[in-house]
Amino acid sequence: MRSREEEDDDELEIVRAAASIEPAGPEALARLIEQSNREQAAGRAQARELIKALEGVQRSQEYLGEALHAERRKSRALLALLVAGPIVAVVGAWYVLGRVDDAKLDVERRVDRIAADDTAARAADASKRDDERAAQLAADVDALRKDLASSR
Repeated sequence: MRSREEEDDDELEIVRAAASIEPAGPEALARLIEQSNREQAAGRAQARELIKALEGVQRSQEYLGEALHAERRKSRALLALLVAGPIVAVVGAWYVLGRVDDAKLDVERRVDRIAADDTAARAADASKRDDERAAQLAADVDALRKDLASSR
């Protein structure tokens, strides 16, 4: 493939060669006009291709701009999640710890109340047994006194 500079050098040689040809009448003028027309047609074709290439670049830039905008939107959302995630986790942990502390205190209160109720129930049972035993012993003492009194 030839470079752009080589093509430019070839075009310059053609122009120099055309300039060195001395006009020899209508044939030379027709040749010069024909060459000029070819160069203009080639220039127009080249301009059309450049315009197509520029339009392609423009479409590509528009697509890249939209894609960049979409990626920025995604990255903002991910950044928001990245920032909000730990905050939500900390708030959730704080809430759960508070609920655990409340539940622990509630369980401790219930255990204390159950222990107090159990102690009171045991004391009542012991008192009842003592009263029953005392009543039974008093009845036995009375029976013994009656027996003793009757045996005298």
